Amino acid sequence: MPTGITLSIGALCVSVTDSPGPVKHRINAMLICILLIGIVTVLVNYASHSTIFLGLIIFISGFVFSMLTVYGIRSSSVGIAALLIMILNMQNPIHGIAIWTNALYIMAGGMWYLLFSILLYRIRPYKIIQQILGDFIDSIASYLKTRGSFYAKDPDYDKTYQLLLQQQIHVQAQQDLLSELLFKTRAIIKESTHTARALLKLYLDATDLFETIMTTYSEYKVLHNQFDDTGILEEYHQHIIALAYELEAIGLAAKSGLPSVSTRNNIKNIQNTRAHFETLRQNYMTNSTVDDFISIGRILINLEGMAEKIDSLHHYTRYDKKIKKSDPEATNPVNYTQSQDIRLSLFFNNLNLKSNIFRHSLRVALALLLGYLIALYFKIGHSYWILLTIVVILKPAYSLTKKRNTDRLIGTFLGILIGIIILYGIKNNTALLIVMIFFMAAGYVFMRTNYFISVLLMTPYLVIFFSPYLSRQYKNSINRQDTGYYHWLCNSFSG
Repeated sequence: MPTGITLSIGALCVSVTDSPGPVKHRINAMLICILLIGIVTVLVNYASHSTIFLGLIIFISGFVFSMLTVYGIRSSSVGIAALLIMILNMQNPIHGIAIWTNALYIMAGGMWYLLFSILLYRIRPYKIIQQILGDFIDSIASYLKTRGSFYAKDPDYDKTYQLLLQQQIHVQAQQDLLSELLFKTRAIIKESTHTARALLKLYLDATDLFETIMTTYSEYKVLHNQFDDTGILEEYHQHIIALAYELEAIGLAAKSGLPSVSTRNNIKNIQNTRAHFETLRQNYMTNSTVDDFISIGRILINLEGMAEKIDSLHHYTRYDKKIKKSDPEATNPVNYTQSQDIRLSLFFNNLNLKSNIFRHSLRVALALLLGYLIALYFKIGHSYWILLTIVVILKPAYSLTKKRNTDRLIGTFLGILIGIIILYGIKNNTALLIVMIFFMAAGYVFMRTNYFISVLLMTPYLVIFFSPYLSRQYKNSINRQDTGYYHWLCNSFSG
């Protein structure tokens, strides 16, 4: 059992770095992570015999591994995995040859996960692209719905513009990730299979559609003053909602790998609105309203173009073997991807107080060191719970909106509480295993639809998962109520 748990810990740490991206980047990150967690395991176990030396290791590791964020999200994940394995090895230090045996088991667990990940990729090489592409199209649908609210009665302009900005950042982040995946995957670039051709066409047309939506702008207040009584703006609003629903169906089809079908005859409905527009133009257009009619005429043309583009997206979800290759210029990787700067100078250039990453790394290092010192001073038996919580709460989340960051914090706290209650209430190992698997599966189910619920469910899974590995004095640690200390620490250093 201990060997199995040790292997699982290694696999879990490496899985943290296995985020979506080009397979070469994923493998490189996992290999670096395997080597790093092995080194950290050895260092921490040797340093654990000296309080001063261990405190120094904690501070340096907290700073250096947090600074890896300068090289991007994947490197940041490698740093988090290294911090995680450092904390898990602090309790019950081992001696002699057992240190190296333990490190090898942890590295073996990481290597097993690496091989498992590669195997899944070989079996279903396009699956991860399909899932992210589906999410990308779903996000475009949400963005389109928000844009459509400008044409509804009495829109809240400030709130809508603020929401559009947040959604635009989210969509563009997904677009960048897809570009990395698609244009750094040889099978996609060569379009050697009809699946690759269809996925590339889906991406290019969806990107083109997003650009069209994003660059469309009108004087909405003027249009409402001029045309609210005619009902044509409400028709535009309904068409946009219908097109957004079509996009959601396409997104679902892209994720599932199943063909989508048009649920509404959008082109015909928009043609009916064109007839309404022509009637208004003939009866109400004057010299003073020419510009306004030109504006709503352009909007109508854009709607017609979007409807045709969405019909094309439906066609691509069928993975038709007759789909032709894309224009070579349109699929030039130079137009879509950029290289990640991995120069060592980038690390040193950020070693100043003007760098957000430097200040964050310093906060993490100081919080970890202070948490360790408080655990020593108050003789808290399980100081790793303090340090583990600090790492989780202070984990960089630059891409999260304020709401998602709040959801992450609240979900983590509530999840820890749920996990502790479960550990106190359930003593049977088999029952704990079943509960843990349930929380894990449920957490992944909600990961793409409800972030708060996902965090709330994943946290108890992790608490239960770690409990057999670090459980000898678990009840004593809880009874000493160290929770209050690490809550204070995280609040102090997260500002």
